[in-house]
Amino acid sequence: MKQLIAFMLIMVTLPSYGLDNLVQFEVKSKHLKETIQLIAALPQGYENSDKRYPMLFDFHPRSINYLNGMQDWMSHNGDWPWLKTIVITSRTESRELGDLKSSFWDDGNTDAFYDMVENELLVEIDKRFRTNGYRILNGFTGNATFSLYTLLNKPHLFNAYFAASPILSQDAGNIIKDINQLEKLPEGKFLFISRGNSDYEQRQITSHDQLLEKLATLDTKLQWHSELFEKNYYMSMPVLATANAIERLFDDIHIPLAADSDISKQGPQAIVNHYKKLSAVKYGFEVKPVTSLITLAKSQEYPQAVNTLNFTTKLYPKAFMAFNSLADLHKANNQIDKAIAAQKSAIAGTDHPFWQKRFSDKLALLQKL
Repeated sequence: MKQLIAFMLIMVTLPSYGLDNLVQFEVKSKHLKETIQLIAALPQGYENSDKRYPMLFDFHPRSINYLNGMQDWMSHNGDWPWLKTIVITSRTESRELGDLKSSFWDDGNTDAFYDMVENELLVEIDKRFRTNGYRILNGFTGNATFSLYTLLNKPHLFNAYFAASPILSQDAGNIIKDINQLEKLPEGKFLFISRGNSDYEQRQITSHDQLLEKLATLDTKLQWHSELFEKNYYMSMPVLATANAIERLFDDIHIPLAADSDISKQGPQAIVNHYKKLSAVKYGFEVKPVTSLITLAKSQEYPQAVNTLNFTTKLYPKAFMAFNSLADLHKANNQIDKAIAAQKSAIAGTDHPFWQKRFSDKLALLQKL
């Protein structure tokens, strides 16, 4: 009995990552008799910080189950590869909301629906939660078609659009016909579109490929990617699409510029300018150039590399990885006192236990030299 009680206590005290973070709320609309029922999945650590987050929205009520788990898993290791994000979906099926949303299928009169989205739904979300202004619209099949339609007709509502297996046969929503409108888009918009090869999607293949052919000919500032999941099941499509879309969307945050890239060849200030533009035009929040500056420094000779890393730490005094790279650089060139000073700065720049221990161990070795 004691063993059973101990086991039960262990079960009760186990952390419930991603399972206790759901918030239900409602939005009233002048266009609907019933309130819109929504559910939000807040990222881990939301309650204990004042940080603001990107927001991903999906109209399908079942999508909260996979999106919440994926977001928690793909962001828990230091916001990589998915930045911690507030995920919001419909909570229940609503015939009234569905009818309003389906106006783009029926008569193309979407004024009421988009008025609701822009002036009621998104306003209430921003009021209730610490959003940072970066919005992603996610959709599968009919909702993917809606995502494409929104990109064409109301592109300012969201920054990134994910469309998994959109319904495009008979040119639903005139998306193929109107695709040239994407040439008018400003910089900063992102699209990920995908399909599979299952029986359910056979009717969409011709139209889907036609859309991609037209996209490829456009003179557009839209950053877009397409993916074919030809060996996967139909109901796997939204999971595969979301994971791939997230990796594509945030790759310029996580993947540094190559040292031999056109931008890096122009020097540290050009790298900083690139990330300032990326922050202002695409994301609306700061994307730091530190990793790209470190990458450049690693390709340079000692004096120039030191200058690049000093430039970096002057801009970002808490850039502990830059200080760590500087310590390694000084050690390799027998400048031990400078290496010790840089390693101490690396320790001071982070409170993460893993890096604290690793840098402290390196400091201890340096002090023995």
